Amino acid sequence: MDVTSTLSLGDPLEPARKATADMLRSRDHSFSLPQPFYCDQRLFEIDMQEIFHKEWLIAGMTCEIPAKGNFLTLQIGKNPVLVIRGAEGQVHAFHNVCRHRGSRLCVSEKGKVAKLVCPYHQWNYSLQGDLQGVPFRRGVKQQGQVQGGMPKDFKPEEHGLTKLKVACRGGVVFASFDHAVEPLEDYLGPNILPWFDRVFSGRPLKILGYRRQRIPGNWKLMQENIKDPYHPGLLHTWFVTFGLWRADNKSQLVMDERHRHAAMISRGLCAGTLVAHPSAMPTAPLQSSTGHCAGNTVGSIHSPSNVDTMGTAWSASSAVSAAPGADNRISV
Repeated sequence: MDVTSTLSLGDPLEPARKATADMLRSRDHSFSLPQPFYCDQRLFEIDMQEIFHKEWLIAGMTCEIPAKGNFLTLQIGKNPVLVIRGAEGQVHAFHNVCRHRGSRLCVSEKGKVAKLVCPYHQWNYSLQGDLQGVPFRRGVKQQGQVQGGMPKDFKPEEHGLTKLKVACRGGVVFASFDHAVEPLEDYLGPNILPWFDRVFSGRPLKILGYRRQRIPGNWKLMQENIKDPYHPGLLHTWFVTFGLWRADNKSQLVMDERHRHAAMISRGLCAGTLVAHPSAMPTAPLQSSTGHCAGNTVGSIHSPSNVDTMGTAWSASSAVSAAPGADNRISV
């Protein structure tokens, strides 16, 4: 019997959860969140559990893994994740650790493999994450006796890689550690989904390159900055120069019913200019004003004071087409 199955250590974060709820109820919505939300380690752990371990997150782009065996690796919260194209063309995501001793399976950022092999003890898995081979599973025969090996009741089918739930839409790969998470379309909601689909319309994409930034701050600072409509026309003067975001533009902020996502929409002074900035999750997609380049914030958050972001630059095979006078420029 596994004694850990009945052992309970309680929730050491319970007092912090209650304090968090109290701070959210009493906060002044005209100001930033209270300071502990940005620098308290306990609240950071709650972020990891309640957001990064339960929500849909962007894990990459399908064009990054175009063929069978192509994979990419990333960090979601505190967990290493592997995204791979399977034998039948399906996209899979796993914890990037071997089920034996927890060794990292794929150590490079991307590549192509015929199967997944742990470098430590050579346990190997199919592209679907099923355990296929265990060296010396039945032990080694020495002087007429078998030494070592796995227990007789060892079942490989019970030791496959730990899977994440995966959904793909418009060339974007979403993943969640929580297999009970709501369907992706419900998660985005009817208010945000049209704006997401406008940007990620399913057009063929091509990877142009990557850009990585390390930001010395809590992950929420990045998200708040992305969603702040106050500063773009003041700090980023090119927004004004090209009529993308000005104080006198006709604009609005669209949110889903649960206030988890937002789309910043601005109709510019130039005919047919639209700026749409949908944010689908803590790792939101970013796109340039030309509609041909995007960044995908898929970085790891190791502590409340540091955020890694990795941008993925991609190009659509064809430009956004629109009739004269129609909205023909999108920025995310």
